[in-house]
Amino acid sequence: PRRRYHRTIALGTMFLPSAPLRTRRQLPKAALALAVACLCPVAALRPGCMRSPGFRGPQPQFASSQCMRSTLPRLEAAEETKEAARTKAQQEAHEKRMRAERLKLQAERAELEAAQLALQAEQLKLAAELKRKANAKNKPTTAGDAQVATDETAVAEAPAAEAPTPVQQSVFGRDEKTLPSQASFNLTALFPNNPDINTSYSSVMKALAEAEAAVAEAETKLQLNQTQIDLCKEKVFDMKSYFVTDVEQTTLGTVFRGNLRKSPEETFDLVQSRLKTEEKLSGITLLLLQDPTPLTLEQLQSGEERRPVFLAVDKNEVSQTQTNPEKLIAVGSIVVTSFTTLGYALSSFLLSSPDGALIQQLANGEPGPEAAGTIALGVLGLQLLHEAAHFVQAKRLGIKTGIPVLVPSLQIGLFGGVTRILTFPRNRADLFDFALAGPAVAAVASLAIFVAGLALSPTDAVTAATITPNPVLPVGLLHSSLLLGSIADVMLPTMNGAQNVELDPLAVIGFTGALINALNLLPIGRLDGGRISAALFGPAAGFISGLSLLTLGLTTILFGDNSVIAFFSFFIIFFQRSVEIPTANELSEVKDTGRLAAAVVAATFMLFTLLPYPAVEQTTQMLI
Repeated sequence: PRRRYHRTIALGTMFLPSAPLRTRRQLPKAALALAVACLCPVAALRPGCMRSPGFRGPQPQFASSQCMRSTLPRLEAAEETKEAARTKAQQEAHEKRMRAERLKLQAERAELEAAQLALQAEQLKLAAELKRKANAKNKPTTAGDAQVATDETAVAEAPAAEAPTPVQQSVFGRDEKTLPSQASFNLTALFPNNPDINTSYSSVMKALAEAEAAVAEAETKLQLNQTQIDLCKEKVFDMKSYFVTDVEQTTLGTVFRGNLRKSPEETFDLVQSRLKTEEKLSGITLLLLQDPTPLTLEQLQSGEERRPVFLAVDKNEVSQTQTNPEKLIAVGSIVVTSFTTLGYALSSFLLSSPDGALIQQLANGEPGPEAAGTIALGVLGLQLLHEAAHFVQAKRLGIKTGIPVLVPSLQIGLFGGVTRILTFPRNRADLFDFALAGPAVAAVASLAIFVAGLALSPTDAVTAATITPNPVLPVGLLHSSLLLGSIADVMLPTMNGAQNVELDPLAVIGFTGALINALNLLPIGRLDGGRISAALFGPAAGFISGLSLLTLGLTTILFGDNSVIAFFSFFIIFFQRSVEIPTANELSEVKDTGRLAAAVVAATFMLFTLLPYPAVEQTTQMLI
């Protein structure tokens, strides 16, 4: 069709004259040629002639849509090319700005170093000037001039002082990876009276560098290597239990941050079971706890909370053992506590004979009352029962503990024992069971022995002339405890209005044992009560411990007539105020009804045992 179109055009133009119309005879011929040239192209555009894809003339309406479909991709491609070019230009501009900033910082750093060098040069000049003046005062003029010339020559020939090494963040709070082993300039010139100052400075910097290296090595031992990290991410953690999003090497160990896919208990059990099956990870301990990294101010303002993380540490580096000196201290504490307990037992017989006959008897070397040995053995036996309950629970739960260290006391024989936990308890429920076992068993036994002793005690009133083989205690001593004093009032009606009361030795044993276990149930530090609080309240136990310690201190200051509380407060402040080690699964909470009920009973026993009897004013102090 295109050929026909062009032929028709050519045919029409053949009739046109090639020269201008000069005569009237050529006018009809020109008009006919013009008509043929106009009509032939129209005749060529009959239906069907435009079906050829090569035709470039007028087209029907559907040709516009085909043109649009072919044009849009070209326009989009051109737009994408322009966008890519624009993005590339922006990146190049950003890189140029960054290079300019780096060059600017380098220039500023060079200026600072130049200023430091200038300052050091001024210091050297000042030292030389001071030395010149000193020599001028002590020597003749000619010699002084020679010395000045020598000093100025030395200053001129002295090498330029090196700029201090840039420092980088380290454990001690400084910014230094490699500490300089010697002074950056001659310190002797600044301190002429101390010629050994350079040597001293070098020794100090060397010792500091060794300390830095030792701390860095200790931190590295706590952390996992890259192979262990990859193995943990591949074999221990997965999408269904704990999805790891980030790994960070910290001073505490290797922290795996991610998202919990199940409950903390299920996730921890699943991770621990997988960890045990990997022999290459046998020396690794995984702890599930809140992120130890503190939140920034922006995160706190935005309402973010610390997320659960797994802390991986080397088991050999965090495992604790009881050294031989500590074992000797534990054995020695038993010997010392035996004497203090016997002294407490003898003091309970001071009122059994008038005019201090017992003191005179002991001063003459005569044996004391036989029941004193019974009381001492009974008090030590209750403490042994307390520690045995801890030991049995520790074996059942797989918790490793050390030999308990008994704490002697001149007021009640002993304050209890300090039992170190050497391994991480599996979860907070295990810590609760271990901590409650000792005071629960010993407190129940103490109350039973106290009630039995009251039942066996004489009912006769005690007078100043009464001589009895049984211990005699002040009524105010029994009323120092609301619980124990109430029980005594019910079972011994003769106490009403009396100053002293005669008791069976079992009553003294039970009273002392109940008081000791109530003191150990205080929610403070590493006491049994502090461990129970940590198991129940988690991180909030630190606040509870501090509040309890403050309350105990204020009680001691305001009501200082109870020397037992006062001395026990001093013992806690110096030895037991620190928080207990965490459990392997800090996110598991104690929610079962049985443990919560036991905690309420223990707290009630502690409060009512340590609170004084309200009906009687406490005027009698503990016997010393």
